[in-house]
Amino acid sequence: MRKWSQPTQRNRNAYPDTLAKALDADDWSGRPAHAGAKLQPCAVAYLDGGLWLHHVNDVDQEQPVLTLIAPCTCGDGYIDTVLDGERDLLQVLTELRATGGRFPHSGDGDCGSQHRLRAWGEARP
Repeated sequence: MRKWSQPTQRNRNAYPDTLAKALDADDWSGRPAHAGAKLQPCAVAYLDGGLWLHHVNDVDQEQPVLTLIAPCTCGDGYIDTVLDGERDLLQVLTELRATGGRFPHSGDGDCGSQHRLRAWGEARP
């Protein structure tokens, strides 16, 4: 497993009071691209409580995308949410605190295919 330092520097800039203080380059593991599955190279970092961070450079938007992945309250899968900066991260973590670090299960679908919605009902980017 390859260590990846790129997310560390970007997260220090975008998340100076949270991730920059909690994660360093050794906490990130790089994953190679998979052309057949159309997956780009990425990096992941495990957080306590079963939460994960996923970092990828979005070539369409020409910017990095940081996603928080957390277990679902049903216990059968994970739900992801794209983070839009440090304030968004703090808001999501505050919401997760009330449910023991798990996203509330919604709908009848597979948790692995669910994406969290914003409070106003639009899918998070």
